[in-house]
Amino acid sequence: MENDNNRRNYADMVPDYSEPENQYWDDIDFRVGFGRRLAAYLIDIVTVGIINIGLFLLLQNWGIIDPITENIFNLSSTNQLEEIIRILSEQMTPYMITAALLYYVTEVLYGVTLGKLILEIKIADQERTFASRQQLLIRYLIKHINTVFTLLFLLTSLNFINILGAFLGLVVFIGCFFVLGPKKQALHDMIAKTAVYYKDELDENYENY
Repeated sequence: MENDNNRRNYADMVPDYSEPENQYWDDIDFRVGFGRRLAAYLIDIVTVGIINIGLFLLLQNWGIIDPITENIFNLSSTNQLEEIIRILSEQMTPYMITAALLYYVTEVLYGVTLGKLILEIKIADQERTFASRQQLLIRYLIKHINTVFTLLFLLTSLNFINILGAFLGLVVFIGCFFVLGPKKQALHDMIAKTAVYYKDELDENYENY
């Protein structure tokens, strides 16, 4: 009975492809649109934020970064606020970037993040088959190119890397709105030849790993 209820609940979440009869459905018709992908992204953003808060408290407790908790609730001067911003931007940024990249690496390993898992969607090949590891890696690097370049900038202190990363990041950000188009693919999907589908609607007969 429980399995039947789960199937009915899932059926309510996905589009109805059964009507009308004799209708041909293209792979594009099965792709997930902007709204659900945005919801998954917001879940991931909140999760990464929680991880970074925990990481900050841990690093401060270990003495790896300068303590600011004694000042954060007692901002009596501009200097204290500037010191907190300096600590967060200079000392925490490398850890926050690393944590984010590690969090999203599940997109390469499994084609999902926590947000996508909760909403039952998955990154796949644009032909509605399982994406190859190479496709997922290319997609991951393009999608997070600004974060990758920021980490490289912190390691090298080369300003042109930071500027280039910001420019490419803006291009990728604008490219995310391509999901609103008829193909429902962001720019990083188009380059990697991937798309996002409901996980139970993937053609499991063709696995490309």
